[in-house]
Amino acid sequence: MIARLAAAFAGNLAAERERWILWAPVAFAAGIGLYFSLPVEPPLWPWIAAALVVLGLWAALARGRPDPASGTTAVLGVGAIGLALVLAGGAAATFRAQSVAAPVLSRSLGPARITGRIVEVEDLPAGQRLILDGLRIPGLGREATPERARVRLRGRDDGLLVGERVAILAKLGPPPAPAAPAAFAFQRPAYFSRLGAVGFAFGRAHVLNIGTAGGEPGQEAGDGEGRASALTLWLSGLRQTIIARVRAALPGRNGAVAAALMTGDQGAIPADVLTDMRNSGLAHLLAVSGLHFVLVAGSVFFAVRGLLALVPPLALRYPIKKWAAVAALLSALGYLGVAGQSVATERAFIMAALVFLAVLVDRTAISMRTMAGAPPGILGSPPPSPVRPRFPLSLAAGPARGAGPASRRDRGRVVPPRGGRASSRGRGGRAPGGPAGAAPRRSPSSRTAAAASASSA
Repeated sequence: MIARLAAAFAGNLAAERERWILWAPVAFAAGIGLYFSLPVEPPLWPWIAAALVVLGLWAALARGRPDPASGTTAVLGVGAIGLALVLAGGAAATFRAQSVAAPVLSRSLGPARITGRIVEVEDLPAGQRLILDGLRIPGLGREATPERARVRLRGRDDGLLVGERVAILAKLGPPPAPAAPAAFAFQRPAYFSRLGAVGFAFGRAHVLNIGTAGGEPGQEAGDGEGRASALTLWLSGLRQTIIARVRAALPGRNGAVAAALMTGDQGAIPADVLTDMRNSGLAHLLAVSGLHFVLVAGSVFFAVRGLLALVPPLALRYPIKKWAAVAALLSALGYLGVAGQSVATERAFIMAALVFLAVLVDRTAISMRTMAGAPPGILGSPPPSPVRPRFPLSLAAGPARGAGPASRRDRGRVVPPRGGRASSRGRGGRAPGGPAGAAPRRSPSSRTAAAASASSA
């Protein structure tokens, strides 16, 4: 009995080999979830060593088998590769956690005059919130100084720009722990953002003169600069400029909502507006996701292709569709930099990029394989994503919409053994074009050719 069940399972597993790759993101995410469930911080090498051992054992067992993709060998192969992907997910999470390690305040400090470089400016309904790097905090050495700090200002100063060094009288503390058991743990995203201190300011932020390097006596030029690259600062400044211009054209809550629809920055939206949008089921529109990328990249794709089609020498001699795909891909990449790197934004960009890459290599643009390509890219970048509710909700939407049509299209399709030919029979064993047992329906061209041969005979 057990042998027959095992044989049936192996046969079904072998018949589904075209869909094995769709389960790769699930196994990878399971490994990241396993990492976060461990009570202690594991080193990196056990994950890698265990994955190599699993793959080595499978390769040794599969050597000499006549058909590695069928029967028990297929079950062992899928299990080994799945386990290796789980271990790879754990290794990726461990590597990410080790690579972003940064000092965190162990106690509250201040009020103290801190200096730092503005990395991000976030407008709030009442005030502003600054992300600072390159910090200098009195009484803390370089090894104990957090890499980044988040400081809230009570007032709003539209003159603060990304990249400027400021001095603030503030009170800082470590990232807060959960307010209740199983509540939101802000410490986790703060750790992976290298945010080692949070606090509030007393008064305004004062911009320091260039050349004083923070205004600290004895500090050399360039000392205290953070890790943020020039490209990161430029994109953050561009986002700040877009938000400022939108809110200048549309003052009040309308401008806050319009800025959120364009850039995903929801900080300035009043609480009552957010509550109304959640209650009406429209809050998802505020997150930059697939709708926004379709409007941006899709508009660029069709506009560029339409303009190129107006030039006959180009349209007839060159692949203008691929040129339009390149332009759309670049526009999507630029919009990703402006809109930030949330889970929904990264998922939408990766799926759009896979669609345009499929156009470039003459492959099917929209498929379940395309949808399965988004999770690995997101999982490899921010390991905390699988443990947030937004991750499964965001990534499950696309495959759920595509799984139904795919299952209806493949219903009744017979997957042949390895090396065989695919069956062209449709649902219920009918030949395409007619009822069961009927001859295949011929096209008009084939009927004309048959008539011509009959008349000539």
